[in-house]
Amino acid sequence: MRKAVLAFIALCCLSACQSPAPGTPPLFETEEQRYVWQMQDSLRKLGLAAADGMPVGSVQLVLLVESRGGLVSCQARPLSKPIAESPPFNPRLAKQLSAMCWDVILPPTPLSIRPDDGPATIHAPMFFRTVSLDQLKAQMRYTERFAQDNYLWHTVFKEEAIDAVGRAFFLITPDAAGQRQTCRVTLGPHPNQPYAFHPDEALRQRLEQRCAALKPHDMPFYPSPEAGPNYTVEVRYMPWKKNMTKRWGA
Repeated sequence: MRKAVLAFIALCCLSACQSPAPGTPPLFETEEQRYVWQMQDSLRKLGLAAADGMPVGSVQLVLLVESRGGLVSCQARPLSKPIAESPPFNPRLAKQLSAMCWDVILPPTPLSIRPDDGPATIHAPMFFRTVSLDQLKAQMRYTERFAQDNYLWHTVFKEEAIDAVGRAFFLITPDAAGQRQTCRVTLGPHPNQPYAFHPDEALRQRLEQRCAALKPHDMPFYPSPEAGPNYTVEVRYMPWKKNMTKRWGA
């Protein structure tokens, strides 16, 4: 019964990933409502990042998630159940989402809806239709953020054996000629899994050193000089992200 309830919640609440997200999390009456909102917000941002090029269509993201939020598998496929007036299946978008979904950090599954027999299966339909100018701007922002996260993940994190969940904030300052850069790195917890963060000064120092060895103009969406003397990139890190083998923006 718990597995059926979880699938029903996901199906009802995660089917509008093109909608703008609220700026402030709402107040929740139950733990289940908070969980669904956090899951919806995470997958909506993933959908916006994947929607580069304004694809139109539908996919169903199927996630296998451990009770504490660890991602076991993820794959995008056609909708398992037809939905009235849904756009057609988009294979290109499904391929993109299947590769990118390893970058998602979901919260722990509430005990009241946790399956009795292992990881939870989440079915999340996603619909991409013609969008407004504001939504196109949101897509561009998340596409840029994902590309920069992905670039640093495949350069400065590639030699690390990650056993925690957290966020690394890179404050990057290129020199005037754009030939070298300095980096300041701060590590912190992710709001969906704060318990899984572990301070690691040695990791922080290694990330700074590798970041400083990169060429500034290799960063995707390298900011123009008018944007300011430095900029910040946030990189999510977690054990299952090693499955995200494709590098965007290289």
